[in-house]
Amino acid sequence: MRLALGFALLGATLALAPARAADLNVGSSVSPAYVHIGETANLSAFVELPPGAPMQPKWLPPDSSMALTWGLLRPSRRPTRTGTGDTLFIEATVQAFQLGNVVIPGMSFIDASKPGSPPMRLPAVRLTVLPMIPATDSAADLKPVRGPLKAPWWEVVPWGWVIAIGLFAGLLAWLVVWLRRRPSASVTAVVPFLDPTEVALTRLAELRARNLPDTGQFGAHAFELTVILRRFLEATAVRLRPGYTTSDLTRRLEEASVPAGEAMVLVSLLRVWDRVKFGRAPFTMDEARRSEDAVEQFVRRRKQLDGKEAA
Repeated sequence: MRLALGFALLGATLALAPARAADLNVGSSVSPAYVHIGETANLSAFVELPPGAPMQPKWLPPDSSMALTWGLLRPSRRPTRTGTGDTLFIEATVQAFQLGNVVIPGMSFIDASKPGSPPMRLPAVRLTVLPMIPATDSAADLKPVRGPLKAPWWEVVPWGWVIAIGLFAGLLAWLVVWLRRRPSASVTAVVPFLDPTEVALTRLAELRARNLPDTGQFGAHAFELTVILRRFLEATAVRLRPGYTTSDLTRRLEEASVPAGEAMVLVSLLRVWDRVKFGRAPFTMDEARRSEDAVEQFVRRRKQLDGKEAA
């Protein structure tokens, strides 16, 4: 027990180095530790601030991946038991879609009182995802054990033959109806081509008409801007596919036909929107309008570049 506690404290110290790790007491846990694939688990973590600490911790969005799906973050701050300092708490639900041992990365935060300070990460936890129903699962729908009794009628009926005869009769009836029906001329449906630029500008105009920032819905506004920009990039860039995280999208933009300067601006916008959506970072009306203008300018500039290349 002492050895495990020592390793846990050593992991917490390494996770928070070098940003004053010795002054902080941290911890992370997940419950339950064993789940089925897709089942929800509860992740909780805490950070104890020392008395008189000038820190202003700010939680960062969690690391997303194809194996993990995060729910809403629920941060809170309460005094410690001794009343000499504060304790930061963060809770979230997570679903794992990968069998075996899945490592859930620790939550990270920054000190807002020191601009440019490196982020500090809490210890990671391990979640075991089971591929089948365990024997101890009381909610499993299992058939009871039968003794040497006569089987019920539904187990005696040869359902295979019944289904085969029914399918044959249905096929014969369909064939008779088809032979009696006069052949009709086939009409080929023409799917109109939708210009990605026009689609993006139309959705941006609809978003502006909803006036979400005026009602304080900055999270929903950031979500809609993210969808518009991602759909446009997926339709115009060759190497981009749906489902990429923000980190993956950064690497893919460098490989695609997006200039380095524009790629940095887009990645910065996406990270800011992630903090507004998941971390509930403060956002203003001017920042929301500038984000809309930045998306519109990028879309129109890409259309002009494509037109010049086509010419």
